[in-house]
Amino acid sequence: MRHPAGERLRRAGFTLIEVLVVVSIILLLMGLLLPTIAKLPGRSRARAAKMFIEGELAIALEAYRTDFGSYPPHDQPLGSLGMPSTIPGQGGSQVLAYYLCRRHKWGDMGYGPYIRNAGERLRDGINPEKKLLISPLGGCYMYSVLTDPNVKGHQRCLVVDPGPDKQFGGEIDPIAGWKADGSGFEKDNLFTEVPR
Repeated sequence: MRHPAGERLRRAGFTLIEVLVVVSIILLLMGLLLPTIAKLPGRSRARAAKMFIEGELAIALEAYRTDFGSYPPHDQPLGSLGMPSTIPGQGGSQVLAYYLCRRHKWGDMGYGPYIRNAGERLRDGINPEKKLLISPLGGCYMYSVLTDPNVKGHQRCLVVDPGPDKQFGGEIDPIAGWKADGSGFEKDNLFTEVPR
């Protein structure tokens, strides 16, 4: 005669095949979901870079223009900072750090900084006194003031983020703006033209 408690114990357990099937299903689902989950941090960083360049950076450039009547120069001596770096992209990052991330005194008035809490975005350049404004994606910006020779006094500027690959796939034309070069690096470049 069988014991009723022993039957209940046998019915409550899983067989080896059932356990293997469940583990296989879990591993299959993890294999399908892991690549998607792995891409999420990159996507969120790209979204943060786009929001920073189109939002905070564009607003800071407009605020500077409101205070000083023009956008920060891209091709002129930068006071104690010196000329922009000849390393591709770093000139723009130096200019933006110098003009937008520090306080400027003009007569009795003080202006800026236009980008608040930029500490985590500022890095030392070749010379530690020359800070660089770094993208949320870790690259240096290109920056240029654009002019329209047909419209007197019309001024705009362009900031380009190289994207996750940190490679610029084009160049800035002083009149037309951003020109992609077809190298393939341009596909992840982010840029904003101010005013839009």
